[in-house]
Amino acid sequence: MSLPGSLAEPADVLANPVSLELRSALEILLAEARRRGLPVMCVARPEMFTHGMAEAWFRARVSPLAQHVCLSDGSSVKHLPGLPTHVFFYGLMFRDAVAALRRLSRRAPELMINLGSQVNSCLTLGRAPCRVRPEPVLLSRTTALRVPPPLLLPFFLNRDSAEDSANRVQQAGPVAAESLLGFSRMLYVPLTETALDDGAFGHAVTELILQTFFDPTTLLVLKCPAACQVEPSLTHGIATLLAAVRKSSVMLPRSSPPNILFAASDLEEDHVIFDRFPFCLVVHDSFDFWRHTKGFYARAQEVTVLARQGSATEEFNVAAIYGPNAVRRWVVDPADHG
Repeated sequence: MSLPGSLAEPADVLANPVSLELRSALEILLAEARRRGLPVMCVARPEMFTHGMAEAWFRARVSPLAQHVCLSDGSSVKHLPGLPTHVFFYGLMFRDAVAALRRLSRRAPELMINLGSQVNSCLTLGRAPCRVRPEPVLLSRTTALRVPPPLLLPFFLNRDSAEDSANRVQQAGPVAAESLLGFSRMLYVPLTETALDDGAFGHAVTELILQTFFDPTTLLVLKCPAACQVEPSLTHGIATLLAAVRKSSVMLPRSSPPNILFAASDLEEDHVIFDRFPFCLVVHDSFDFWRHTKGFYARAQEVTVLARQGSATEEFNVAAIYGPNAVRRWVVDPADHG
């Protein structure tokens, strides 16, 4: 990242090729700061300002009322001396980020004790007897996140090979939204690595795919899960989905039905497909809901949040996140009873 110094304007950070997740998180915080009339300063390396002359230099440049929001990928939580610290874990849809946060919470629980709040998560952090749950603060996007137009691709799964599946899908070529006709509704299911690591969610999604095979009135669009900090890879996304399918007892036909599609990346909120059919969203309870505006969720006929009892976000009020059309449905991993 190229910045003019360790203290930078938000525009300097956003001018760099940062990940879509980090960009979205920073934009949400900027919008909230503007709403409150607060200035924002980005600190690239807060560990530089923890003592001595560097700390004095830093404190001379910030208000005594300043608050510190740590944008974390899960691998670290950094504090600034004398400033209340809050944390925004912006990468919890990725397997590596969740694993990093678990290691951090286990090995350095003291980092979690003095957090004032957590933005857009509801996690219990640290180890007993130092376990804490910082107050959750929900912040939504006020404008749609601009993402590259995604490809809609035909669905095909070969249980034995993610590479063969991806090759067949790519060889078939993209599907034009304008060619999709005759459906009475659409289901959009944004898949993530974290969601598919949950056996209960993976089983529920596999059952949903099978049901759609035999329901020609429904169009099912599955957003492929991406790997952290890399360009979307269809092979990686299909491999992640296949791992969940294999754990499930549900058997899927090896065919390419016209009413099931892959989305290579997130569908932007103004994608034409959302205007063509009444649509519902199906998401895991760990879904990074803050990537979309409340206006987008209001357009959905229903938002179904799939969760298991005892999940990290069980205490979240889904209506506060997704609006009055949201329902939580409890799911069970068959492996828990096998």
